[in-house]
Amino acid sequence: MMKAWSNESSTPETLHLALAYDIASGEGFGLFGIDAYCDVIATQAGALFAKRIKDGTITIPYSAELRPKLDECFKDARSQFISHSIFANRKKVLGSFLSVMFYHDGTKFVLPEGKYLFGSIRCKPWQSTLGIILENNKRKLSDPMTCDALINETIRVLNTKNMSVAPGGDENLYLPSSIVDSSKVKLKYKDLRALYEMIEILSFIGEGR
Repeated sequence: MMKAWSNESSTPETLHLALAYDIASGEGFGLFGIDAYCDVIATQAGALFAKRIKDGTITIPYSAELRPKLDECFKDARSQFISHSIFANRKKVLGSFLSVMFYHDGTKFVLPEGKYLFGSIRCKPWQSTLGIILENNKRKLSDPMTCDALINETIRVLNTKNMSVAPGGDENLYLPSSIVDSSKVKLKYKDLRALYEMIEILSFIGEGR
C-alpha cells in the first residue's frame, strides 16, 4: 500500500485510504463479507463524483441526469477497485477469504470473531461458513453418491427463486421441507444467507480474470 502511495502526491487517493482502513480494521478481504467491499466502492464513487463536479467534468442541469452520472461514478469506482494493485494477486485474496470460511478453533469449525480497530466490541460478521456447513453434512461427504447429492441439492436451493430467507428473523429454523430435501442436505436459513454472500465475494474476486 505504501508503494502505491509513493507514486502519488503527499495526499493519498481516497481509494488507497479506504483500502488501508479495510485492512487495518480487519473489515475487508473476507471477514466482514461483501459489505466491506461495497463500502470501499461507495467511498470512491463519492470521491469521484465530488471531484468531477468540482472540476466541471460533469454537469447536472436537470435532476433526471443525477442518477446516470452517479451510476457512472460507481462503475468507475468498482473498476478501479478491481484493478487496484492490492487485488493483483487474486490467489492471496482468495486465500484470505477461504481462511475465514474454514476458520477452525482446533476442535471444530466455528464462526470467526471480528474486533473493531477503535473499540473492544466483538462481533461475528458471518452467520455461517463453508466449514460449518460441511461439518453439519460430513456424513454425506463420505460417499461419492451422497456427496454429489449434497452438491446438487445445495445448487438447486440456491437457484430457488422468490423464497423468503429469514421469515420471522429466526436464524436457527431449518428451511421448509418444501424447499430443501433434508435427506440430501442439512441447511438452515443462516447457512443459505451466508452461501449467497460467499457467491457474491467469489464472483467479485474472480471478476476480470
